Amino acid sequence: MKNIKQYLMAGMAILMLTACPSDPESETQSYTQNIVLPSNASEQEVTLTQLHSSISNVQNPVSWLTVEIQSYSSGSPKFKLRSASNTERTERKCNVIITAYSGDKVTLSVTQQGVAEGTGIDDLHDSQTDKPAYRRQ
Repeated sequence: MKNIKQYLMAGMAILMLTACPSDPESETQSYTQNIVLPSNASEQEVTLTQLHSSISNVQNPVSWLTVEIQSYSSGSPKFKLRSASNTERTERKCNVIITAYSGDKVTLSVTQQGVAEGTGIDDLHDSQTDKPAYRRQ
């Protein structure tokens, strides 16, 4: 009797494994996309060619960047990134995670450049020169 139970259990396990084969098209995918933004306030439209269904969720951890989802009818979903000006010399970074209804995810690695040296009025006053920072005409 013990052997029959073992054979039945083994047979059920084999049936369970073969009844639900792994379908690679049904598995969710994760992608990464790098985006570089200028230091000034800007707007950029992005198309997610990796996704084939509309966007269900956006995880945006920062306040200097907004994500506006565009309407989706077919093809790849689109959205707009809007960034506030970065007034610091150092670049700033964040990861925005976008999830489609299919479960696929795209992690946007967003970098906003810092202000280049010599572009602000304070930089003109800080220079080592005997010339005035500006002159009247």
